[in-house]
Amino acid sequence: MIEAKRTVDDVEALERASWEQEIDATRRGVRADMSRKAAAYYLGIHHTNLSKLRSEGRGPASVQARAATGGGVKGRNTSVRYTLSDLDAWKEQNTSGSYAEQVLKEQVADLRSSNETAQLKLQVAALQAEARSLREKLRKHGLHFAAADIFQPSEWVMTPDGEVLGHILSVDESALIEAIALDRIDVLSPADALQRPWSDIDQQSQFANEASELLVGLAQQVNRHLDVGKTRLILQSAIGGQ
Repeated sequence: MIEAKRTVDDVEALERASWEQEIDATRRGVRADMSRKAAAYYLGIHHTNLSKLRSEGRGPASVQARAATGGGVKGRNTSVRYTLSDLDAWKEQNTSGSYAEQVLKEQVADLRSSNETAQLKLQVAALQAEARSLREKLRKHGLHFAAADIFQPSEWVMTPDGEVLGHILSVDESALIEAIALDRIDVLSPADALQRPWSDIDQQSQFANEASELLVGLAQQVNRHLDVGKTRLILQSAIGGQ
């Protein structure tokens, strides 16, 4: 089992603190611009929505966008940065109701999504009460995945070279804080993450072993169901032949 060094709430608190420091430093002129996620936090929208607005040409001007028009090479989202003046200008242009309406719509969508997720989790919990109880106990002591989680998106800390450093709940806090500040957190399923190059082979081995055990257990469960089905067919055939 992989040791969890923090909870998701802990990660979110670290992210907010980092983004607020970025915004404050930009206000004081200590830094010229801020990261994509800090900019989204400043605007009160999710960073994926800010990326969507940018791809549609409806978002605030970005530093990378200016570089691209001057002959620069357009890179991935994590290199996109925003100045405070551009963010304020965009907010002012959208104060006629559209910006506030957009923020409210996104908040409603997020709440609906959270409610739907919570309802699904409750349904699963009702069907698998014993399994849920076990996983809650395991979460107190370590990072535990269920078989279905292997293909579900999760957040991973990446190195500057694009290698996987580890899961946001398992890496050292200093590495997590640096990744938040430099916007080096990618969303990948554990299955996808294990196929990427890792900077720490021991960490990769731990996650690979966890995934292998889960898949072996799932395969055994499927085989048991198949055996039961075959036995049922044999019995039905024998009874029908009498």
